[in-house]
Amino acid sequence: MLITKAQRYKEHLFAYGFLSVVLVLYLAQAGLSEAQIGLLLTFTLLGDTAISLWITTHADRTGRRRMLIFGRYYPAFRATKMIVWGMRRTFSRR
Repeated sequence: MLITKAQRYKEHLFAYGFLSVVLVLYLAQAGLSEAQIGLLLTFTLLGDTAISLWITTHADRTGRRRMLIFGRYYPAFRATKMIVWGMRRTFSRR
């Protein structure tokens, strides 16, 4: 079965939206208030917007291929950094 680009895009948007809903439910269960969750999601959106603007404005100077690679692996780098930071804080409390 041939999957079109539009179908993959729709699946990506669905997964991203579904993850947002699950994250909100998890944060509410973890004890964050509605205002804290809203603030977290707002800053996440602002950060995504800022990095997207930075990538698009620098793509012509550094090359689109390099910026696409950067845009693909930067979130994984950030996630790894956050996990390591969180584990360090967790283990240093003991």
